[in-house]
Amino acid sequence: MSVTDVLYQVRTETLEQIERGRINLLRCRVYDAGALVAPTASGSTITIYDASNTAIISAAAVTVASSEAQYSLAAAATSSLSRGDGWRIEWTLVLADGTTRVIRQDAALVTRRLLPPAVMADIFRRVPSLDPDGDHPIHTMTLAELDPFLDDAWLSIEAQLIATGRLPWLVSSPQALREVHILSTLAIMFGAFATRLGTAFMEQAADYRAQLREAWAAVRLVYDPTDEGQPTSKRTAAQPSVWLMAHGSHRNWSTP
Repeated sequence: MSVTDVLYQVRTETLEQIERGRINLLRCRVYDAGALVAPTASGSTITIYDASNTAIISAAAVTVASSEAQYSLAAAATSSLSRGDGWRIEWTLVLADGTTRVIRQDAALVTRRLLPPAVMADIFRRVPSLDPDGDHPIHTMTLAELDPFLDDAWLSIEAQLIATGRLPWLVSSPQALREVHILSTLAIMFGAFATRLGTAFMEQAADYRAQLREAWAAVRLVYDPTDEGQPTSKRTAAQPSVWLMAHGSHRNWSTP
């Protein structure tokens, strides 16, 4: 009997940050046709490699809960290992079409994950009409439906930090990212509202994105380059400078 080769989607939100010396619940979410696809627990495994490509967990059995593969990584498995990025997680999952798929995720072993600095109350103080319990809200969403906007904004912030070489788990000053978190959330929210509520919301989203660019340029982080709880006293720009040199010139120019 032939088997259809399904092109599954794997929800990967950010680089997996494994906190050293504590229990970490690792998850792998596979989708098809807009719905979660539960793997078969029998035969599905996880292998975790450190930065030297050594398997610290090898072909361990996974559990399946809420239609997703899960693995509880014990605190003792990482408590004596060196922190850093370059780790890798490989899920070997037996899926509904009868095939076995290997799904890879980048990871890092960190002291602690940086937590988001803004909450929904901060968003409502900035724009009171977003509060579903306030006077004359501009939408019909509940608080539970609004909260994922904060999460999506934070994931985009983590991704931008990683892309520019400012690893989020080495940041010791989460408050420095508060304005960026608020503005990113507002830009995402108003962009989503624009698809249903009109072009005025798109213009507002564009304005928040412009403010967000300025906020990113102003961010100065306290950074712990060794991840040993000893941040430097110097504040570091979240966005690295770009050095430009004209041909035949020895003069350097930088953008802030």
